[in-house]
This record gives sequence, C-alpha cells and structure tokens, in this order.
Amino acid sequence: MNQARLIRLIQLGKTVLVGLLLVVLGVAFGLFLGNLVTSPNWQDAVRLVVLGGLTIVILMSPMNGLLLWILLAPYAQASYTTIWRILNIRMPPGIPDLTLDRVAVGLLSTVWVAQLAVGRKKMRRWGAVEVFMVLFCVMVLPSAAAGLSGINRTGQVFFDKFVTPVLLFFLAKNLYEQKTGLDKLAAALAVIGIYLSFMVFYEQITGQALFHMVGRTTAYTRSLRKIISLLGNPAFLGTVLGMIVPVALFKSVRGRSLYIRAFYGALFLTTLLGNFFCYNRGAWLALAAAVLLLLLLERRYRRILLPILLVAAMIGLVYWQVLSQTAIVTERISNVSSLRYRLTLLEGSQKMIREHLLFGVGFENFAYYYLQYGGHWETLASV
Repeated sequence: MNQARLIRLIQLGKTVLVGLLLVVLGVAFGLFLGNLVTSPNWQDAVRLVVLGGLTIVILMSPMNGLLLWILLAPYAQASYTTIWRILNIRMPPGIPDLTLDRVAVGLLSTVWVAQLAVGRKKMRRWGAVEVFMVLFCVMVLPSAAAGLSGINRTGQVFFDKFVTPVLLFFLAKNLYEQKTGLDKLAAALAVIGIYLSFMVFYEQITGQALFHMVGRTTAYTRSLRKIISLLGNPAFLGTVLGMIVPVALFKSVRGRSLYIRAFYGALFLTTLLGNFFCYNRGAWLALAAAVLLLLLLERRYRRILLPILLVAAMIGLVYWQVLSQTAIVTERISNVSSLRYRLTLLEGSQKMIREHLLFGVGFENFAYYYLQYGGHWETLASV
C-alpha cells in the first residue's frame, strides 16, 4: 500500500516538474520574443514564430502542416507582397534564400520519406497523372538549361515553378487521411475563402489594396476597379474563389449539423460574390464550368443552383435594358483590348514556336526572344 502511494507521489512529482519546466520555457520564450519585437530586429520575431510554428505543426501532423502551408503561402509570394522579406531566411551570396515554400516542401518531404522508411506510411499507387508530371519535369530540363539568367536563378525557377507543385501533389495524395481529410481541406479552404473575399470587398469599398506590390495597375476601366490585394491579379483571386464555391456548396449540402450547413452556405454566397467582384472574365468562365459540373453531378445540387440561375435569368431578362448599359457590360464584357494584345503576342510568337517547338526558348527568356522575332515593346508593356 505504501509502495503504491510512493509510486503515485513520484509520478505526481514528475508531472509537476514537467509542468513547471514548460511554464519556465514558455515565459523565457515569451520574454525572448518580447525583446525581439521591441528591438530593431522585430522581423526576426515574425520569422521565428511563423517558420517555427509551421515546423512544429509539420513534425506533429504532416497533413495539418501541409494545410497550414497552403493557408500561409499566399502571404509569402515574393512577386506580389512585401511580407516575403520578413518570412524568408536570407542566405549568404550565391546560396538561394530559404522561402516559406522551400522550407515547407523540404520538411514535409523529409518527414514523409522517414515515415515510408519506418513503415508508418505506404506510398499510394501511381497513376497516369503522376507519370506525366514527372516526365514533364524531366523534359523541361533542356529549356531550364537554356535560361539566360544564370544557372542559380534558373535552378530556383525550375524548383519553385515545376518541382514544388509536383511534390505538393505527391505529398497531398500520400498524406491525405480518409476519415478527416475532406473536413480539414474544407476548413482550410473556408479560411482562404474568407480572407480573400474580405480583401476583395475591402478593396472595392475603400479603394485601398492590402498586401500589394507598388506599381500595380488598379483599374480595369474608367468605372471598374482591378483587385490586386495579396495575389496581385484578379484572375488569381477570382479563380481561387471559384474553386472554393463548389466545395462550400458540397459542405452546405452534406454538413453533419445545421450550423455547419449554414456556415458553408454563407461561405458559398460570399465566395460567389467575391468571384463576381473580381471582374475577371476568365474567373467567371471557370466558375460557370464548376457550376455546370455540379448541375450534372447530383440532384441535390440542382435543387439549390437551378432556382438561383432561374431567378438570375429572369432578373436579367426583365432589366436587360438597364443591365446592358452598366459598366460591367459596356466596359468589361464588351472590352476586347485584352484579347487583341493576346492575339498580337501569339502572332508575333508563331515563328518562335516553330523554331523552338520541342524545348522552348528557356525560362524567363520570352521577352528577349519576342523582340528578336519582330515583336514590339509596347505590346509587352501592356501585359
């Protein structure tokens, strides 16, 4: 009896010591971050929290780490935001910087390979998609070697634009969890849909862009604003929102509780409006294709979408005279200038395509070769 009590006391003492140690470490880490935040090197605190937090989540749950990476990735795009300078780990000259994407894909790949090695995971069977993706990366190597920016820059472009998406596909397929994977994916897309829609509405109402690169064009036409928040281009914003719309509708129909169905129903309407207010015709077409596919898939989707489409069609017919005079129709839908410059680029590129059909002209070389083959700088400047 005394021995059992002694064992319980020892276990209680260990628990208390571990708790005290965690408290001390937490306080020390908080003081350390506090000093960093108030110092000239406050960016190190942001970098430490974001990259450190992502690393911990990946090590604890690779699937959750993958989704967290997807949530954070738009904020770390070097082309469109200034946050990338904070999140990137600067390396000595000649060594590529450690971006958020490179850190995430490297850690996830390492953890996944380790899980395969110890038998915790099994690689899912390859299909035609995986084979063609790998073959494409191999066949694009000659084009990468033809880059005019140097081997260092070309290698970074090849890894970021081609290898990383392939690795992301493999990781997503192999880390996906059958029981909880869809719920986690829907929750992650809901977060993305909420903050992207907020940025679209905020920029349309206030005229102020969030997380943008200075110098971006902010007007489509005289009356319509071009949304550039975060992703830098309304085509990207609208396309992502259009991808979230069918997932939100799926969860609003199949949610386990009334609250979940109501939440995703509201998300469905929000992302639908966000896609519309991007004023991008390509994103509208992508959304229309997704809606058409949903109409063909299941009766439950038709019960929701058909009334919405019928009401919209009736309003369009009744008020067509008014709608046809709005800026959306006269300045955006009827505007063919963007189509003209794309056709101009295609016409000037035909000779280039014929002479470099198999491997192309190399990464980031199009502008140089376009001018060599008779293209005009004015056309490139309008892209």
